[in-house]
Amino acid sequence: MTQRKGKAPSKYAVFGWNADESGCGWYRMIEPLSHLNTLPGWEAQSSYKTTIVGSEIPDYDLIIGQRTSTDHAFSVWKYLIHPQAPATIYEVDDNLFAVEPTNVVAYRQYNDEDTQMLMATSMWLADAITVSSQALADELKHFNPNVYVIPNYIPATFFKAPKRNAKTKSLTIGWAGGSSHINDLLLVQPLLKTLNTIPKINLKIIGQDFRQFLGIKASHVGWQTVPKYLRSLYLDVGLCPLLEGRFNACKTPIKAQEYAARGIPIVASKVPPYVDYVEHGVTGLLVEPDEWTDAVLELIGNPSLRYTLASNAYEKERANTLEDRIEQRAEIYEHVITVDRFSKEAKWDAVKDRLTGSLV
Repeated sequence: MTQRKGKAPSKYAVFGWNADESGCGWYRMIEPLSHLNTLPGWEAQSSYKTTIVGSEIPDYDLIIGQRTSTDHAFSVWKYLIHPQAPATIYEVDDNLFAVEPTNVVAYRQYNDEDTQMLMATSMWLADAITVSSQALADELKHFNPNVYVIPNYIPATFFKAPKRNAKTKSLTIGWAGGSSHINDLLLVQPLLKTLNTIPKINLKIIGQDFRQFLGIKASHVGWQTVPKYLRSLYLDVGLCPLLEGRFNACKTPIKAQEYAARGIPIVASKVPPYVDYVEHGVTGLLVEPDEWTDAVLELIGNPSLRYTLASNAYEKERANTLEDRIEQRAEIYEHVITVDRFSKEAKWDAVKDRLTGSLV
């Protein structure tokens, strides 16, 4: 039982040490930990902090560090191996050991030997690792055998059911994502240029502005908070282009999940992670690189098919909201706190002579 200063006792107190406040931080830390607070006996908070104040450490039963990868963060993280320290989880939702050079910012940040050594060591020091996909778990299990898959889930408040055969004067075809998808979008460049020639078809780009790069005419909506983005996500067809590769294979189908939650029919590349999420012809369309144009044109001309695919995907996603799955997360956290953390003693014996300073 932990009793935080000035607060009523709770069974477990959790601190989430966010890496950012954008998509990864929101889906993996901010929103799940907020929902964890709805369960009896749990008290959780998250913060985008550059470090953890030493005096705060004993106040928690579990500290979750997201993408710990800097010298400054590691200077704190390494002391959490002490057997009397809180339990620790290293949280990551991308394969940061396989970032593509076209993902310029992330490549500069993670593709050097020192940073990768810090990440690998932090994973080993942690009691467990949590990831968002089984493929990523398979990549990281050699750093730490205690790897748990916690998929991304969308809170129920953001769902919007599709409307049957809604009459519109025009259709909007769109894509949402960041700068790392520059090569993925080349898969649909011919499609987008074709759509530019069709009357009453509007293109929409959300997030990174690739219009000039792709040579297309489209409306653009810049970066927003995740809640604002989800609430404003309206498309008649949502595109999920993705190239095959080691990095992409470890990703989640979150873009397709967002489309599904908002009642948008999905067209996705026939590669992981979408092949494991989209049931072709039932919850969306899976396409090869040369099939994009035919697939989207089919949906444009078939409002009944658009509704069927969107409705099926919506119902599938609606059955797996964050609220529905939060207890599974709590069970994993409790297991790490009560079982996995006892591996600390062996790790501590292996490194204690090299550590300096004190726990707090």
